[in-house]
Amino acid sequence: MNYVIPRVSIGRYLMSKWTLHAVSAFCIIFIPWFLSAVFALYVKAPIEPTSPVITEEATNFSHVFQNVFTTVPLLYALLLSVWKGFLGVLVMTLGFVLSLYVKNIFIILTGPFIYAVLENFALAILRLEQYRLVTAFEPTSIAGNAFSVSSFFVGPAILLLFILGSMVYFTKVKKIPIAEV
Repeated sequence: MNYVIPRVSIGRYLMSKWTLHAVSAFCIIFIPWFLSAVFALYVKAPIEPTSPVITEEATNFSHVFQNVFTTVPLLYALLLSVWKGFLGVLVMTLGFVLSLYVKNIFIILTGPFIYAVLENFALAILRLEQYRLVTAFEPTSIAGNAFSVSSFFVGPAILLLFILGSMVYFTKVKKIPIAEV
């Protein structure tokens, strides 16, 4: 960081670095998810039911945004892929913030994973499964009637608060400047 200071401000340097990482994280998540949906919808032959018997499960089918899912599946896949890309950027941001203040590479690399596991565990124990980050990433991981629109936003909001809390902790409590890293 000391060699960067004379050429450009630290804030501008870190913002451009974060932007590059954010675009990369978004593309790493978005492209495979969207391409797999396109493949499933248009390349692979659709699965035809072999039995004309309609079960009770089929008539009680519930899905998040079921109308869009059944009528315009490509739009549903696009929106869900963009959302998953955004969540990937949030998780990348946690790792990025950790890399600014922590010197231990093990903590930097495993921190976002450990956060996801602990958040998943804590909210499951509290019977708040619909608000987990995992649920926001994959809405079909819980029953459709247990999922609501707020389920998309609570998990990412908790992660955002954790990121901001980490930044406040490292800068105000531990008083670690970014330039020392």
